[in-house]
Amino acid sequence: MFFSKTTKGFYYSKIGVLHFELENYYTSIIHFNKSRKYSYNDSLFTEYNTYYLGYCYLNLGDYKKAIKYLEQCINKNNEDEILELLGWCYLMVSNYSMAKKMYEKLNVLDNYSIVNKIQYAKILIEMGDKNKALESLSQAESINHDSIVNGVIKSIKYKLKGELIKSIDILENVIKSKYTEVKEGKYFKLEDLYLFLAELQKENESHKEALSTLEESHKKNSKDIWIKNALAMEYAEQKLKLKEALTLINQCILHQPENPIFIDTKAWILYRLQKKKLSKEFIEKSLNLNPDSKMAQQHFDEISRL
Repeated sequence: MFFSKTTKGFYYSKIGVLHFELENYYTSIIHFNKSRKYSYNDSLFTEYNTYYLGYCYLNLGDYKKAIKYLEQCINKNNEDEILELLGWCYLMVSNYSMAKKMYEKLNVLDNYSIVNKIQYAKILIEMGDKNKALESLSQAESINHDSIVNGVIKSIKYKLKGELIKSIDILENVIKSKYTEVKEGKYFKLEDLYLFLAELQKENESHKEALSTLEESHKKNSKDIWIKNALAMEYAEQKLKLKEALTLINQCILHQPENPIFIDTKAWILYRLQKKKLSKEFIEKSLNLNPDSKMAQQHFDEISRL
């Protein structure tokens, strides 16, 4: 049977979508690239394939390649979604200046998005701009009517003031008193709040409490790969349950094999397990995917001393 180039492009694209929905992302990428080959003159088809290619790489944790394709979709359909995805990808490769630009554009498109303003504030905090971060948080507070979000904003504000105990207390109370509402996830997932709480506890040098928080969260949702990663890293940091930590991070990498954060965690666990050669291979791969990661660089320096 004879297929025109347009028909072939459509066929490969549809197969790509089917594999995407089945989470067969590598196979999906092959088919979308084939579709691009046959439909390069069709702007709508090209945009469609490019978007899915970016999303495939994002789901594999290859954020650099995801950025490459998603950037081509800016100023087209679903621009707010594209900007949000790009903002996340830039954060994952420690490019805070570009993440900041994405969220500035998002705030222009929708100046009433509370979550975007909070995320923007977090980026500003990473960049050391506390005043602008407080300004963004205050803007979010002024348009917010949700008690959970209000608690999160107050917790971040106290963190910025250096009052970590108050910040922790507020977040703990939000999780305890609003557990059912947070679980439903109107603005934040419960796992997000647990991760934030554990970060605050670690910053406060309350490492036992941080480990307890992560273990509790993992019991409540054993499928969340970011909780698994954080718990695995905490086990490695505290030199506890290293074999269990390796199992956890392998489960994460199974879902996102190119994620530099997960690869860095695995490198550190292998280092703790005295698997020196293998740990160096993984930390080098992590830095190749995310050369601006301060944590990965610290781990590389430590591992390289061997």
